[in-house]
Amino acid sequence: MYNGTQGFMEFLGDISTKGQPTLVTAKEFYESEEGVTVNGEVQFTDLITNKNCKVNFIQLWKFSGDKVSFLKEDHDNRVCN
Repeated sequence: MYNGTQGFMEFLGDISTKGQPTLVTAKEFYESEEGVTVNGEVQFTDLITNKNCKVNFIQLWKFSGDKVSFLKEDHDNRVCN
């Protein structure tokens, strides 16, 4: 789990060592009083195997004013070509 600004920067650093995104596609958006849910797909090159991969994801976003106050992401297991 990553917390706060420093945690977010650590998260970005960790994922950048595993794969290079080539395409991010947001497919569906659902807005509610609680926030926004986004369903989509990320295509990337696995930096260890050099294979093309893709995963489906879901993100839950909450806001406080004009700032993100909460972000949670979950994704399917990788599917590499």
